[in-house]
Amino acid sequence: MEATKKAYLEELGVNLEETLPRFLDSEDFYLRLLAKLVNGTYMQDVEEALAREDYEAAFRAIHSLKGASANLGLNGLFEETQPLTEELRNPPYNRKDIEKYLSRVKKTFDDDVAVLKKVIA
Repeated sequence: MEATKKAYLEELGVNLEETLPRFLDSEDFYLRLLAKLVNGTYMQDVEEALAREDYEAAFRAIHSLKGASANLGLNGLFEETQPLTEELRNPPYNRKDIEKYLSRVKKTFDDDVAVLKKVIA
């Protein structure tokens, strides 16, 4: 992987030495999965489920994003997904907390995606 792309990933806190073995040390495989995250519907799925007040679907969507971010080494995003995941894990739901946690996840996700687009370009 070229140095510029590595620098972008390091900016996001990705430790490639720890992360790449999860992808059979294949940079191409890793980059393809980063592209799936960038071009996927993770955030859209969470937001749409919450708009419908379908908290089970929102939990599944945020839990998927949490797992994907952990596997991809996006530790900042992973950490931001944890409070929302836990809030949606058990009712009763606190809408104010959900909105607060969602805002944090969305900002981190959007910031990360902006950088990741440079990596997968």
